[in-house]
Amino acid sequence: MIPTARAGFSLPFTLDDHWDSFAPRAIIGMLIAASMFPMACSSPADPEPSPTLQPTVSAPAASSGANQPIEATIEEKCVACHLLPDPGVLPKRAWPPMIMRMFEIDEQGIMAGSLDQQETINWYTDRAPVRLEVADKTTGEADIRLDLRRAEIYRAGGGGVAGAVSNVQVHNLGPDVGTKLVATDMANGLVMMADPDLPDEGFRTIAEVPHPARTSLTDLDQDERMDLLVGDLGSFEPAQHENGQAIWLRGEGEGAFSRHVLGDGFGRVVDVEAADFDRDGDLDVIVGEFGSLEKGGLWLLENITSDWSKPEFVRRLLDGRGGPVHTALADFDGDGALDIVALRAEHYEDLTVYFSRGGSDFERRVVFQAPQPSWGYSGLEVTDFDLDGDPDLLITNGDGFDAGGLLQPFHGVQLLLNQGDGHFVPQPLMPFRGAHRAEAGDIDGDGDLDIAACAFHPFLPDDNRVEQKLDAVVWYEQVAPLSFERHAIEVFHVDCATLDLKDFDGDGDLDLVTGVFRVGLSGTGWNPAQQASEPAPVVITWENLKIP
Repeated sequence: MIPTARAGFSLPFTLDDHWDSFAPRAIIGMLIAASMFPMACSSPADPEPSPTLQPTVSAPAASSGANQPIEATIEEKCVACHLLPDPGVLPKRAWPPMIMRMFEIDEQGIMAGSLDQQETINWYTDRAPVRLEVADKTTGEADIRLDLRRAEIYRAGGGGVAGAVSNVQVHNLGPDVGTKLVATDMANGLVMMADPDLPDEGFRTIAEVPHPARTSLTDLDQDERMDLLVGDLGSFEPAQHENGQAIWLRGEGEGAFSRHVLGDGFGRVVDVEAADFDRDGDLDVIVGEFGSLEKGGLWLLENITSDWSKPEFVRRLLDGRGGPVHTALADFDGDGALDIVALRAEHYEDLTVYFSRGGSDFERRVVFQAPQPSWGYSGLEVTDFDLDGDPDLLITNGDGFDAGGLLQPFHGVQLLLNQGDGHFVPQPLMPFRGAHRAEAGDIDGDGDLDIAACAFHPFLPDDNRVEQKLDAVVWYEQVAPLSFERHAIEVFHVDCATLDLKDFDGDGDLDLVTGVFRVGLSGTGWNPAQQASEPAPVVITWENLKIP
């Protein structure tokens, strides 16, 4: 992709040079994710055209003659469910196991009969590069340009058990609780809270949820005590099941919460948000069900509760496509009604807005489409980045599980600017290997918005992280309108799947907190059953000391 301000590139990293030692982990990742091709097709995207990125790596021109029929057949079968995968997104040696696996899980028989497995492998390997050229200029050294004080916060009592922090946020939980750090550990089944002003006290558990993905802040029962909504994945690793839940942690005062299930029987639930969509005075709930392959969707839970000791909701499916990784709420078309946006991964790789059309009716529109089905969307934030009064979108794509953890040249951070009517203009993608989450804010206090972002590479051993000079946490300084310079805050420790950018110490400037995901990371590669070789904090904080 095209960087905006960081002109010039270092020598590219070529993971294919290490493929023999990396292949076992890569194959495991491909089997875990298996999301480049679906097991089953859901309903197609809206017919309305949406902006689409151009592929970073294009395949060579197709050969003519005898190869033309197989090319046509491959395209016909693949586009039945998703865009045609570009051969350039994987090196030659990665395609055979990927394609063999896709044939194995093709339960609908879409590829059977008219599509030969070996011919498909040959077609892709003939057109794939020997190695992936990743042009992302890094030095392996921090270049913070800010006065930040770094601190690690562990679990209360000094516990050093490695966690898998899938989400951390700075939440204002009301006058009786104050501003707290709230983190979810999807491996150990914990929702935890810590006081940023008392880091030595550590994180204490406020609820046990089997595999919590993310929290959102609300007052669901409108009792003037802040609550938390939690998406429960139902399993640590991707799997087909109906164990996912939408959880309500009801605020009971002074930092205590009681646990209630708003909806169960879902696949993997990643996000739960609340708003009064039907304008009847109570709060309804949106559930983002990532699922796994053929199961998943976006759900509206309409609130019909009369007794909050027994919350009741009527479930309605808004979109039967799986793969939402993040949902958010805003009025995108300026009509005064709250809309929904979902960033979708799996093989869809798109941004879909659900425009409110009154009551519980929504118009679905794909507003942005990635160019190929392993783009790796990973994070979404709603922000008025250009300060023109309407909500824009900040997204990341850096999930490498589809490719078993390969560093891919199209990973990065991207802005989509709202034109005021719900149509978005994409800005050039800013390369960042493994980008998983980005937040916008005026980090340096100069009056415009900057971007903080973090990277997550669970497959890479520690020595490879150093060898490849990987940035882990960065900030993009806006030096001119929509022109950025990237600075590394942290290098090598690419264990950050989540971050938040807020003023957690109350001094008027923006501070940064990142979650630490070390379960399965032994220092030599990915093994979900293995604990980290060293104790790991829950989060790392960077307190901004420069402003005011």
